[in-house]
Amino acid sequence: MNKFLKNLHAGVTRNLPWKIAAFLLALILWVLILNAIDPVRSFQVELPLTLRNDDLLDTELSHVHIENLNELRNTRVVVTIRGNSRTIDELRPQLTAYADLAISHVIAAAAGEGSITLHVNVEGYGSDVDRISTTPSSVRLTLDTIVTEYFDVHVRTNGEVDEDYFLQTQGITAYPTQLPLTGPSRLLQMINRLVVDVNVSDSAGTVSLADQSVMAVNAFNSPVGLGSSALINEGVVHVEVPVYRRAFLQVLEPFHQGAPPTGFGVYGFHLTPQFFEVAGSPEAIANLAAVRLSPIGASLINYSTENVNLYYDINDLLPDGVFLIHPEYHVVRVEVIIEPFVSRNFTISRYDIQVLGLAQNTTILTDFITFSVTGLRSVMYEDFEITATANIGVMARDPGQHTILVTFSGVPDRTTISPSVSQITIYVSDTSGDLNGENGDSEYNGYDDYNNNGYENGDDQGDESDEDDDYLDDEDDEE
Repeated sequence: MNKFLKNLHAGVTRNLPWKIAAFLLALILWVLILNAIDPVRSFQVELPLTLRNDDLLDTELSHVHIENLNELRNTRVVVTIRGNSRTIDELRPQLTAYADLAISHVIAAAAGEGSITLHVNVEGYGSDVDRISTTPSSVRLTLDTIVTEYFDVHVRTNGEVDEDYFLQTQGITAYPTQLPLTGPSRLLQMINRLVVDVNVSDSAGTVSLADQSVMAVNAFNSPVGLGSSALINEGVVHVEVPVYRRAFLQVLEPFHQGAPPTGFGVYGFHLTPQFFEVAGSPEAIANLAAVRLSPIGASLINYSTENVNLYYDINDLLPDGVFLIHPEYHVVRVEVIIEPFVSRNFTISRYDIQVLGLAQNTTILTDFITFSVTGLRSVMYEDFEITATANIGVMARDPGQHTILVTFSGVPDRTTISPSVSQITIYVSDTSGDLNGENGDSEYNGYDDYNNNGYENGDDQGDESDEDDDYLDDEDDEE
């Protein structure tokens, strides 16, 4: 045994320096070969950024909104490390890039708004790998305070109702009238109101809708995207849009009591306007009739020699269930037209009087008849023509002198004639005759004289005296 150990010791120690040199040379050659096959070099590894302790967003950071949270969660971090590929490949699944919210929650809770910077850390590599750099090396969190505000709910209509109906915008209701909105303060500052869109195209009655969703809009009526950063606590609204039947209401002139002073009269009324556009329920519109203005008392007219202006509020006369489409126009102006009485004188010759039943043995003894017509100024200034007619009855065909009544046609309404009775005188001779002029003859034949002086041709029919024109001129001067 001792001999074996001596031989082993002698074999190991024999040429020991050379043996050590050979071992070192082999080691160096192994390292050189290994580095040639898988050398140490720099590698870039792309990793997703992980936000650690993000459950704090629902606890200590619940009142804080991270505006760029989605952007951070989508951030990619590029890590530059040094080592051989075999080692890197083994470590790659273990590498993690993260930013820790637990470091900042105290600052965020105190600040509420603004921004903070978080360092990007990388873990999962050992001592045989060197980390050279991380890009980005830090990230910024943009913070905003979570608040709750109440916004008015408005109804916005789209389309046009049926042409026979009217949409009363003032009567549109939404319940509830306000809704709370919770979200970042800067986002809520962009919101002006909440709206509900309702389509009323061709509607022929009130539109009632339940459980309608709302949309946030700014002051320019453009939508404001809420995304997942804001919450409408109660997102449904009940809406009622009143749509009524429309019609035109006629206003009738009022009755009046009393009369103006002597020499004057009420010519009529001028109403402005005479029609109003109204709306109401179908039943109310179906029963709608014209409304007459309240009577005018005698005290307003008895002492008036000039026009009188009165004003009525049409709202006081509207039946139940009916309202004005344009409520700003609700006044009716009534002008009571008061005018003086004016007279015109007329003269009609016997040749212009239509005599019925005139025989050849009949002579008209009256050369002309005169009368005057009195009426209100506007009536008397109108262009009218008066004709006279006399009818010779059976009793007036006996020989002798007879008086025949004259009737007038073409006399304007609301006028009087003076004298109230006009007549002509005829003379029937002893010589008999008939209406056709076949029998009888006389030395003076009134029938032929009547025709030959122009009745058939209508000459000088309805002449008026020059005094008539002078009278009207005098009336104008007095006024």
